[in-house]
Amino acid sequence: MNMTKPLFSSLTIAVLAGLLTACGGSGDNTNLDTLGDQVTDEQKDHYYVPNDFYDRIKYDSETLQFQLNDSYLQFTYSDDYTGTKLQNTVLADGLPGDTLYTRVLVTGLATDVEADVWIESDGDFAEFAIDKATGLFGETSYEDDMSKLSFGKDKTKLTNGTWVWVKIPVTEYDQTRQATLYVGNTQNPLTNTDLVEGIKTATIIATTPTEQAKGLEFTFADRTGLNAAIAGEEQITSISVTNLDIVDEAIDDFTTKQSHEITGITATNVPIAVSSPDGAGQYRIKRRGSETFEQWTSEPGVVSAFDRVEMKVTASQTKLAIVKATLTIGEGDNAVSDEWVVETLGDINASGGVLYPPKSAFTNAVKVPARGRVVLRDSAEPDTTITSLVLKRTIVSDDEPVEEIIDIFDSYNPVNGIWQKELSLAAEAKSQYVLEAVTSLNETVSAKFTVTQSATIPTDFPNNENKLVKAMDLSVDLANNRYIVLESDFGKARLIAVDMDTSERTELIDLHGIWGKSNTESVQVDNRNNRVFTGDRPSDDIYQVNLGDTSIHSIFSSHNGTVVGSGSAIADPAEMDIDYANNRLVSSNNNGGNQRGVNVINLETGERWQYVKGQVQSVAVDHDLNRYLMLTGNKGQILKAVDIVPSSDELGTVPLQTDAQLGDNFTDARSIAVVSYKEYETSEAIEAWTADGFKQSNGDPVAEEDQVGFALVGENADDTLYKVNLKDGSREVFSNNGTPNFDVPFSNLEAVVVEYTLGFALVSDVDSDAIFAVDLKTGQRMIITK
Repeated sequence: MNMTKPLFSSLTIAVLAGLLTACGGSGDNTNLDTLGDQVTDEQKDHYYVPNDFYDRIKYDSETLQFQLNDSYLQFTYSDDYTGTKLQNTVLADGLPGDTLYTRVLVTGLATDVEADVWIESDGDFAEFAIDKATGLFGETSYEDDMSKLSFGKDKTKLTNGTWVWVKIPVTEYDQTRQATLYVGNTQNPLTNTDLVEGIKTATIIATTPTEQAKGLEFTFADRTGLNAAIAGEEQITSISVTNLDIVDEAIDDFTTKQSHEITGITATNVPIAVSSPDGAGQYRIKRRGSETFEQWTSEPGVVSAFDRVEMKVTASQTKLAIVKATLTIGEGDNAVSDEWVVETLGDINASGGVLYPPKSAFTNAVKVPARGRVVLRDSAEPDTTITSLVLKRTIVSDDEPVEEIIDIFDSYNPVNGIWQKELSLAAEAKSQYVLEAVTSLNETVSAKFTVTQSATIPTDFPNNENKLVKAMDLSVDLANNRYIVLESDFGKARLIAVDMDTSERTELIDLHGIWGKSNTESVQVDNRNNRVFTGDRPSDDIYQVNLGDTSIHSIFSSHNGTVVGSGSAIADPAEMDIDYANNRLVSSNNNGGNQRGVNVINLETGERWQYVKGQVQSVAVDHDLNRYLMLTGNKGQILKAVDIVPSSDELGTVPLQTDAQLGDNFTDARSIAVVSYKEYETSEAIEAWTADGFKQSNGDPVAEEDQVGFALVGENADDTLYKVNLKDGSREVFSNNGTPNFDVPFSNLEAVVVEYTLGFALVSDVDSDAIFAVDLKTGQRMIITK
């Protein structure tokens, strides 16, 4: 491999530094001819001495490029640290054959002053080039075309506000190469005296890893049972063979250094192969530095460090048939592999088989409502029927497990597929339930859920691993069977994945460690594109993370720094929702000064359009009445509605209902979610469903004007989740400490979320650091994780 890696297309270079000193620092723009004797000799010396080098060049792991607004390395010092600080040290990681580039900015010189610049390296391999800055932070003349830079080793002169590029080739594994850049003057011509510390240095250390032919472990999420695939559907997932992490290393008791850690494949031409008895599996590769994938193939091939692999399995056209494919990367002891199993859906549609309770939850109640929906698909033969519906319960406690079968077929409505049952829970025990449905053709489908009961509400559930602290927002990752929780505070921000089946928490991605972000306020899963958005308040950026491979992440939309997408500015992005009908991410802006209101953002391009002005705490899509609902004001006091305009071209031609207030004011409402009738989210819609449309109990159609759901608003003034009538804005208490009962009370309702196929709302309580499930029919509460 022989690759030249310029900045913005390099593997990994990072400048370890403090804050970037503005071009034109102390002593700049001072004309020496006018100084005379007005300043002291010490002050005169200052004009000839540059500042220490301060810069951060940051790594974008999706494009394998470096940008000024992405992940970075840094040193952290305590206030009383007295050792040598290393802000002028550059660390570079590469692979053999790479040419690594980095740069530093020269500031602090007076306007008319020149300084010497040169570079030294053991082996004389390093070169440098001069690049005069054309902007205050980051813009330079040649950063997009490195061929215009003239690299060399001879000493030359430069002036203030100049970038100095450094070029280091690396040639083999386990290599460390060091160069030192010198900038400054040794004498002050105004005083003819030697300068003290007149030369500033930047030390560049380029390293390469050990050669490694073993890739990262990977696991495919099988598509079976309730998660089976549609006939002929292509399943595609992404795999990384190499990963780059930022790790903290303790220098002493006071100081930590961050560095890059490369894991997985660092070698070239590592074998890759797919085996599939049914011929259903294929893979394709995007090579390091390439923007496109190669063609799908089932033939053996090779991968190298930082290539990306996608695996595809095509479901059978036959009902309930299973196809399998195994992907193997590496060989012998270095081989990593997994089998992907994909089943084709049968006649039973049990995706909403259990609507409530959640798959895993805790309660201190002795009885809980249970309900679900089991129907036949359109592809089923006309004479196929559901013949059996039971709940199999296993009680897990300190004693021997107790098993029983609860026949719920008598509660089953074959017209709409609804079943419901009040469950008596085993005290101080875990009750595991399996819903089992059987057809007249003996097809069986099952769905599982577990309820843990105790009179005492635990301090953590199901354990204390990755305990939540300030869960500011949450969303639902349906494809990967998990809830995504944003945990954010000053100095930290991370996404926590909560497994739906077990309630266990794992860290999905450390947003602070990657982007240096904290005080992030919003998260939204894009289930159709297998990614998650986060809105960062300090930077006014919206980021995206690939849910199949979280090492793939980038800025999705921004008007600052690295501009992505054109259009209106973002100001303190708060809660978001997705309007798939119009291909939009809808983002509220909770900034009272800028009054950015609501932005709608194209899901493909990141292009922004300011939809509504004002300060908006939360926004949600009302599918039933084709509008957006907003909690406006600094504490979401006023609930307003605005019509959905299909495209930005129509703005100004269609009147917006910016003043359409719904109901009375709230006091401190932070989140709103819409429970849609037409999206089959309300219990009324689910129970009215038939193959011929929504029907009343007497068989008459449900009138169009009655096909309207409701909104849920979390009001912190009285720790209540309110149900809001979408027609007139009237509201009623839906769930609080007393309604419908006193079980597992919540408070400080930070976020409310509703997702299709779930029969409950998700509520984040930042007082108890817990996520609650609230039954959309009864308001009953349970704890999902704590």
